[in-house]
Amino acid sequence: MNFFGQMGAFFLALIFGQIVQATHRFDYPVYVVAAVLLLGCLLWLGIDAERQLPELRDGGDFVETPCSMGRLTERVNGKKS
Repeated sequence: MNFFGQMGAFFLALIFGQIVQATHRFDYPVYVVAAVLLLGCLLWLGIDAERQLPELRDGGDFVETPCSMGRLTERVNGKKS
């Protein structure tokens, strides 16, 4: 996550300068930044914070552990127990 954040900041500086050089206006790159932030906000709305990520066992099988209802469902080798 930190890597991609730093890469985004690096490329923002390059792209910001290129947009200003091409348009001779400083407001257009700000609009680009605002659009990216708005897109991130909209994508954030699709995240379910109540749902746990599946865990990976040593054998490579996923174990689903939904925490919203307090149930524990295991899927091992294609079988539910």
